[in-house]
Amino acid sequence: MFKVIGEILTENIISKHVLLNKSEFLKSNPVCKYKHLKWKYLENPNGESFGINGYHNRELTSKIAYQKKIFHYKNKTLAGANLCDLIIKKKFRNIDVFLQLTNQFFIKKDITRSELSIMVPNEISINLYKRLLKLNSIGSFELRFMPIITSILFNKSKLKLLKVITNLNLKILNLVNTFFQNLLNFSFSSKKPYKKDYKIMINKYYTNEVIQGDRSWEWFKWRYSSDSKIKYFVESIYFKRQLIGYFSYRKIKKFGFDIILILEIVLIK
Repeated sequence: MFKVIGEILTENIISKHVLLNKSEFLKSNPVCKYKHLKWKYLENPNGESFGINGYHNRELTSKIAYQKKIFHYKNKTLAGANLCDLIIKKKFRNIDVFLQLTNQFFIKKDITRSELSIMVPNEISINLYKRLLKLNSIGSFELRFMPIITSILFNKSKLKLLKVITNLNLKILNLVNTFFQNLLNFSFSSKKPYKKDYKIMINKYYTNEVIQGDRSWEWFKWRYSSDSKIKYFVESIYFKRQLIGYFSYRKIKKFGFDIILILEIVLIK
C-alpha cells in the first residue's frame, strides 16, 4: 500500500532519506551523507524544512523536500520555499507516484507558511516537469565557460605545444588582471569578511525593483559552512579596501573537463 505524508523533517526522517539516497546514488555523493542532509535541512537559519514522503508498507520509497527561504521585494519580506531533492526509488517509479508527490506543491500550491516558491530542476528532469505539469517558459538562461576552444583542443589532441600556449595565455591574462586590479583599486580575498562589513554591504544590495533572496549574515555563514559535504569557494570583492560584494563557486568535473561553476555574484552599485 502506497501512502504520501507531508511532515516536518527530523533527524529520524533525515536518516531515512539517507538510506533512500544510497539506493539511487553512489555512496560518495554528498546526498548520501547524514551530516550533509542535516546541514541542508535542519540547520537552515530560515526555519524548518518540510518533506512530502511516499511510503510503501512503511518503507520510504520516494520523497520531495523543500527548504524555507526568505525573499525581499518592494521593502517587504516574503516567506518562501525552495523545492529540491525529488527522488523515487526505481522499483516504484511511475507517473502516479510522481503526481502524488508533486500535487501539494504544483497543483494545490499549498506550501506551509509560504507565499513564494522556487525550484531549479536538473537537465534530466526539467522536460518531465514541463510536460506533465504544463509549465511554460518565461525566458532563457545561457551558461558559458572559457577558454573553451583551447580546453577542447587540448583535451582531445593532448598536444604539448598547445598546453604551453594555454599556460602562456593564462599567465598573460593573470598579469592583465593584476594590472587592472591595482589600477582600479580592486582586490579579492578568500578570507571570510567581517560581520560588520558584510551587513553594511548586503543592506545596500537589496533593491525594490526585483525579487531577491535573503542573504543575511546568518544565511551566508550557513550557506558556505564546512558542514556541507560540497566544497564551496567564496571570494570577497573590495574596492579601495571597502567590501562591495562577493562571488561563490564550486569545482566540478564534466565531460572530462575541470570546470568552475559560478553559484552567486553579489555586487553593490
